[in-house]
Amino acid sequence: MTRYQWTPVTVTCYGKTLQREVLALRCLWYGALGRQPVQVVLSRPVGAPDGYQLALVTTDLAATPSTIIERYADRWSEETTFLDARHLAGVGHARTRTQRSVERLVPFGLCCMSLAIIWYAHHGDPAHDLAAHRARAPWYRTKHTVSVADMLTALRRALLAAQYQHGHPHQHPLDLLPDALLTQLNPAA
Repeated sequence: MTRYQWTPVTVTCYGKTLQREVLALRCLWYGALGRQPVQVVLSRPVGAPDGYQLALVTTDLAATPSTIIERYADRWSEETTFLDARHLAGVGHARTRTQRSVERLVPFGLCCMSLAIIWYAHHGDPAHDLAAHRARAPWYRTKHTVSVADMLTALRRALLAAQYQHGHPHQHPLDLLPDALLTQLNPAA
């Protein structure tokens, strides 16, 4: 890659301003897009001797390399949300047959995952959950915030505790959710 001219750029990614070197190439990717031209953007830290750290491909030939890198960074939180929804909450794993049920499955699953995150924001204990995680995995010292997996685990534990309370069998697990959340849901959804 030393024969190409890398261009220094400034990009804003994840709330930080970064100095990068980029290389933009136009080519055809026959296997995936046939005769549709694409732009390949390679990115690396300034002063890197060779190679690249990030490779992006786009069909937007008018976009600058900086814009493409920033779009990628902006979309990353959405991609991790969909990954968490599939792998942690099982969104999209149900075996549905009719057109309407297929159209409703993913939005309903994402809504349920959102409700779990809202529940955690109101009732979760991040300090306790992080301390418990560090006690289970003392070698993992870089964890500073709870993940969606931690939130779902806390909700499961709270629902089980509410369901199997000693001396309070009359309390329903939905009592754990805020009343406003339950009364303002659209019944047609």
